[in-house]
Amino acid sequence: MQYRDVACSQCLKIITRPDYLFHGDYTIDPYQYCALGCRYCDSAVDTVDVKVNVVDVLVKELKDAQRGRVILGSVLDPYQPVEEQRGLSREILEALRDHGFPCHILTKSPLVLRDLPLISSFDCMVTVSLLSTSPLLAKVFEPGVVPPQGRLNLVRTLRARGVIAGVALIPFLPLLAEPDLEATVAAAAATQALYLLHKHLELKGEQRDRFLQILHEEFPLAVPLYQRWYESSISPDAAYLDRLRARMERLCKKYGLESRIPKAMG
Repeated sequence: MQYRDVACSQCLKIITRPDYLFHGDYTIDPYQYCALGCRYCDSAVDTVDVKVNVVDVLVKELKDAQRGRVILGSVLDPYQPVEEQRGLSREILEALRDHGFPCHILTKSPLVLRDLPLISSFDCMVTVSLLSTSPLLAKVFEPGVVPPQGRLNLVRTLRARGVIAGVALIPFLPLLAEPDLEATVAAAAATQALYLLHKHLELKGEQRDRFLQILHEEFPLAVPLYQRWYESSISPDAAYLDRLRARMERLCKKYGLESRIPKAMG
């Protein structure tokens, strides 16, 4: 993996439509592209851009911005490996805290625990994503990420320190993640997570072609259904999504989890 220093002219992006999933008003990503190599994602490349001036630009923008929650890692994991050396996400958190802006971190990485004292010092919540509790799915699709149990332990640690934290089944892999769905919800509840979010996998263009090739190699029985769902759409059909939503609601209720972030938290 190679890293390239780049300068940015803008870093704080306004969310123009209501964000019912993460309750954000702004987004910020200190890195462009991602080194984690998740095989369902189109941001996995050989070179990651490091926005070396992102904190300076952010501080200037915060002076004139209306107060709102900032999503750190809206597209790319802010705690991918380069963060350990460069520390841009930590500096962003410091700037948000100092300027009175709440934050919502989206990550897969235990590296976020490095900044736990900082996270605990202001209005900052953390959502940890995983596919399911299935080691096989993680091995196939997320080879560069800590295994599911490690991410569940991360949530447990955050909650034990009083951080508002939950789990996101994002992206939810239709069909593939369903056999372990109840076990995944139960495992999330056992960490004392406050909520469980989900959003289905979207596929288009070359990303879709690459994903279908992985299915041919690893899960050939799933190929016909995925071809039907994603041939002319980026998502499964509405009937499937309605069934998934209803099942998720039932399981969250059964295990005492919120299926969305309550307004009081976000």
